[in-house]
Amino acid sequence: MVGRKNSLNHGHNLMQRRYRRYDHRIKNMTAESGDPYLFPDLAIPLSTAREWIKRGPQDVVTLWEIGQNEKNLLGEIQSLKKELNTLKVEQDLSTKTFRLFGFQIQYQRLPSEESKISLLQMVHDAVRTIGLERALETIGLSRARWSLWLRRSKNCQLADESSCPKTLPQRLTSPEVRTINSHLARM
Repeated sequence: MVGRKNSLNHGHNLMQRRYRRYDHRIKNMTAESGDPYLFPDLAIPLSTAREWIKRGPQDVVTLWEIGQNEKNLLGEIQSLKKELNTLKVEQDLSTKTFRLFGFQIQYQRLPSEESKISLLQMVHDAVRTIGLERALETIGLSRARWSLWLRRSKNCQLADESSCPKTLPQRLTSPEVRTINSHLARM
């Protein structure tokens, strides 16, 4: 209820009169029905209800969301929360990848075993929310490269190996280096 002052004789005898404000939907429903007693529990004065009926339903500018029922709005909120969570995971994955490797890893070699393990863990965490394909696409890693690293991680073989060890014939291959290291370790 909003108090409103009504002055008589330019403010000498002030009377206070209270006006009630009604929701536009109540006014429009009353006007559409033509029944001034449509909402008896609101105790709307007869003169007020008749005035609404006389004016007819009024146009109201509102938001689409306000006219929706609670169930629809809750569904919309849940959908937006899920989308927001997905975007947060993608952003987090991109940010961590950028911090570790620079702009894109798509065409870079990652020699560090620790970097590969870290990247595999980040993808694993993101997969729960956004799925494998989207996680790999977000960071620019091919599925083939990811699969290879995953297989190698199970055998602790993520250390980088040269793509073309035979380009220098005198150079030892990675298995030869491991064999020599194992023999040296036994000594």
